[in-house]
Amino acid sequence: MHPRSWILGNQTSVIMLCTCTNVTLFCALLCKLANFHNQISVNSSIWLPPSDDRAASCIPCFMIMGSRSSIRSISSSSSTVTDHADYHNRQIGEWLSPFDFVETQRVILHCRAPNTGLKPLQSEEYIRWRNGDYKMLLMSGLRSYLVFFFPGSIYLSDQNRLAGAGKSMAAASIVQDLKEYYEDFKVAAICVFCDFAFAHTQTVNALIASMLRQLVQAHPVVHSAVSSMYIHHSTRLTFPRLDEIISSFTMSAEQFDRVFVIVDAVDECLDDQTRYHFLNTLNSLPINLLFTSRPHPLIEQMFEGCIRQDILADQHDLRIYSEERFALSRVDHQCSHESRQQILDQVVQKAGGMFVIARLLMDALMEVPNVKEALNIVRTMPTGVHGTYSRALQHIREGSDSTMKDLALYSLFLVTFSRRILVFSEFEEAIATMFRLEDPCRCVPSGTLAKESLVAACAGLITVEDKTDKVRLIHYTAHEYLVKEQENIWNNVQHKMAAVYEELRNAVVQHPFFDYALREWGYHVHDSGELKLVNEVLELLESDTHCTLGRLPTYDAMSSPKCTPWSALHFCAHFNLASTCLEIIDQNERHNYKKFSRSLISFFQRRRRQSGPKTHFSLDIRDDYEKTPLMVAASQGNVDMMRMLLGRKIDVDSKDFHARTALSYVMRSGSKEAVQLLLKQDIQNVNSKDIFGRTVLFDAVDSGSADILSLLLHYHDSDVEFNATDNSGRSALSHTVQCGYSDVVKILLQREGIDVNQGDQNGMVPLLYASTEGHTLVTKLLCERKEIFINALNENGRSSLSLAAQRGHEGVVNALLNSPEIDINLADLDLRTPLSFGAQYGRTVIVRALLSQKVAIDQKDNLGRTPLSYAAGERLKGEEIARDLLSAGADHNSVDDSGLTPLKYALKCSNRGVVDVLLSCSTISLKSKAGERSILSYAAQYGWTDIVASTMEHPDIDVNEKDDQEMHALAYAAKECHEQIICLLLAWEDIDISSSDLHGQTVLHHAASSGSAATVEQLISKLNSADINQLDDLGRSPLSLASLNGHIEVVKTLLSLEDLDVNSTDKAGLSPLTHAASSGHLKIVRLLLEQPDIQVWSVDYQGQNILTRVAKEGHARVLDLLLSHSGASEMVDSKDVTQLNMEERM
Repeated sequence: MHPRSWILGNQTSVIMLCTCTNVTLFCALLCKLANFHNQISVNSSIWLPPSDDRAASCIPCFMIMGSRSSIRSISSSSSTVTDHADYHNRQIGEWLSPFDFVETQRVILHCRAPNTGLKPLQSEEYIRWRNGDYKMLLMSGLRSYLVFFFPGSIYLSDQNRLAGAGKSMAAASIVQDLKEYYEDFKVAAICVFCDFAFAHTQTVNALIASMLRQLVQAHPVVHSAVSSMYIHHSTRLTFPRLDEIISSFTMSAEQFDRVFVIVDAVDECLDDQTRYHFLNTLNSLPINLLFTSRPHPLIEQMFEGCIRQDILADQHDLRIYSEERFALSRVDHQCSHESRQQILDQVVQKAGGMFVIARLLMDALMEVPNVKEALNIVRTMPTGVHGTYSRALQHIREGSDSTMKDLALYSLFLVTFSRRILVFSEFEEAIATMFRLEDPCRCVPSGTLAKESLVAACAGLITVEDKTDKVRLIHYTAHEYLVKEQENIWNNVQHKMAAVYEELRNAVVQHPFFDYALREWGYHVHDSGELKLVNEVLELLESDTHCTLGRLPTYDAMSSPKCTPWSALHFCAHFNLASTCLEIIDQNERHNYKKFSRSLISFFQRRRRQSGPKTHFSLDIRDDYEKTPLMVAASQGNVDMMRMLLGRKIDVDSKDFHARTALSYVMRSGSKEAVQLLLKQDIQNVNSKDIFGRTVLFDAVDSGSADILSLLLHYHDSDVEFNATDNSGRSALSHTVQCGYSDVVKILLQREGIDVNQGDQNGMVPLLYASTEGHTLVTKLLCERKEIFINALNENGRSSLSLAAQRGHEGVVNALLNSPEIDINLADLDLRTPLSFGAQYGRTVIVRALLSQKVAIDQKDNLGRTPLSYAAGERLKGEEIARDLLSAGADHNSVDDSGLTPLKYALKCSNRGVVDVLLSCSTISLKSKAGERSILSYAAQYGWTDIVASTMEHPDIDVNEKDDQEMHALAYAAKECHEQIICLLLAWEDIDISSSDLHGQTVLHHAASSGSAATVEQLISKLNSADINQLDDLGRSPLSLASLNGHIEVVKTLLSLEDLDVNSTDKAGLSPLTHAASSGHLKIVRLLLEQPDIQVWSVDYQGQNILTRVAKEGHARVLDLLLSHSGASEMVDSKDVTQLNMEERM
């Protein structure tokens, strides 16, 4: 086992990390340091930068009990937030997950140089995946596989950026490409960046919750399921289970036309179990998936047979990068063209398609004094990443400056074994403290800890991100190499650090190391061999510091993070310190209360339910949640501690605050040995329920382990109530079906008397849950049961086929269609069929599967809409589905209760593809009701010139037909400034150009307002003076609208007319000149002032003249122009005018 490595920190900063070869010494020191917490004097001479609150939660994994979920408190809201909806979305998102992968994606994209790394985005496979042809896509790079992988095919221009992070850059670029491509659609692009530095906290629950966070924050309205979940758990200080998060994600995804999920570096998950669970969960969601990964047997096995593309590093990008870096070197100006090309050729060749190697090569060349040495370096540089790393470390060891050498070794040590990524200020503080504590007389030279110096000292193996200031290794392969070679690299550093720990006795009380020592000492003690350190542990637990230990934050799956006092026995149970616990028990059995009176007796005094003498010693001592040491040990699967406790007189059936027993906790621990150990005990009632109505069977199936469930049934098969329900009316089968644990479902279905049709309070039976979540194998298992009611409905009348069709679960639909009892035309309470939902949500494959059956193609719902009507409104896949439906004989002229046809729905959604498909039908009806918009009107608005040209002569089309806004096609074209369409319509002999709409505006009003000078010129040639000066309902003329919107060319065109009224005022008393001046359009004001009959000094309905209005708007140059006009001196009677004029002069 590798020595345990940790990052040390508290609420103010991150200080140190340690991995000690002499683990026993380290653990002993930890115990002593924790014990010295209240006895340490302040040493103000230690050099530390000012602390801050940036690392308020720097320890990512501390005493997490009973749950694998990563829970965080809701972030404090900013007092400047004005948009309540955005604030609410953000609040729920931060409650769901602390991981902000959107910001991570922005940071990575910041590192990409222009016009590089585009090759993957241009591949045919990626484009087809983006368009929805594939649900999953597998790509492999030079050293990577995936449902998308790139080893180093992205060009990075700056030496302080993320060189070598090729697959992460590719993933970030793909997310950006999806957002730009689907900018006008309801499409969500979600990213997940797995990172080995966060592997312990990036659990399945945490990653899926982070995806739900992005989905919530990508939509203006939070789905009711998410809001309900948030209210339910936040008020109870609990956090949702994985099945709740998955269910909320599935329902939130329905708010989008499509959801893309891009997962980067899936191979960096904590272990194969986490990786498999995460990928299996993702595969069940209604999303399009793309992964990046290095070669991994499990990933290759899981995605065998899916679409795959090989991506190699772009040699052109490598060359550009090398040339750019080499131009900054000292030797560049000495090189001839031939030698420069020779060096660059060697760099590209030695890089082997990986930017990380190219970067290290360029780092080695930056300070080379002459060409000969540069050529020697590139020729002798080994190939492969490990050889390159070895050469870099050799360069560090051979350095003449001992301080820089130590700085490099300390830095590499710190960044390699930290459990989270440090920002530079934290890193700087840690390095400075290590130097100072090692030798009080040794000062860190000024500027040594500058970013550039740090990167140079470490031979380029460390990089500092520009935006986030995070310090990290250049590449994941560097981490692997350094961990593998740690004994050879840091042999002397380990001994120096051991001495540093001793010196910490005199450190300040608030030093972050103490916080680390108090939190993590037990893990180190257990891993190093507990028997060697029993005395140190006892010394710690018997001291006053034990009270401090008892205030450490802990977490319970049914509660919130809270300061929960623990006894010495609880700590031993949590850390699996069985030998220490045995010593405590022996001492208390000998009635030796002296050592533990302060910790144990004070603990019993807080227990309200305890009877008898308050100082009575018991192994069933409870914490604030009424949890016993056995429950704590069981929740962690600590077999040694459990075996020791169970060997004594102890109550195995005792319940905590949530009425949960030790057996309930051990089922979720994942330890088969621990489960079996507890099941061998005399359990009184395996069907006892907690406060949520859940029995041990629920905990067993929630673990997702068929082995654990089998153990429970082996010992208590005859006792378990398989159809027991929780407070929401759900059975254990219902829960495990929703999670998709097929192996567990198989076992449950084999039990006699299991009810496969048992519904909950919402009418949801297990089959409905399986269909909703998309678990194909589970659906097949349920459909094989003879008693299954395959057409069961939920409270909304939705069937399994209906739910699966809506969510796009193709495998589930096929499994259901194979059942002879399935009713494919079964409608819900709104009379909607599975085909209707499939058509609406663009499920092309499912629609085709349904069309192959005897499906009612034109069945109408309670709104009179057919599947074709819904397909017409689907912008992504509507065209394909509409074509399939029409080929199957769908009625293209069907009318719903609102009088709308599929064509009208396609027009309202500007769905050009569906419009073209429908127009290809020879019998398509183009007629419109009175007050309804015609196809010509929509085409004119959207700028579809070809449709306008082909339909304006159709016998069913009236070019002058108006809608309920009294607007016709020409008015819409003028409003949107589609000049080609305007020319087509104006060429129509009987076109109406003078009529006004519901607001009194004519075509000329719309053209003047939109700024189409060419259209205005065509219109005025056909209009008389009355039409040109016509006012709308607000009294504004075309000249007023053009002046207001700053369209100077339109104003010039209108001013060329002899009969134009330049002084017309609207109902607010504002003239064209006043509109232009108030809006700050200086050139238009100048044009109007040049008119011979212009009236400058009219007043508006408030009695204000033009100078006052302009002054209030702050347009100083316009004011100066007006003040130079004749008569202005008599009108300057406003304080606003005077003040603005004075400010302008100054």
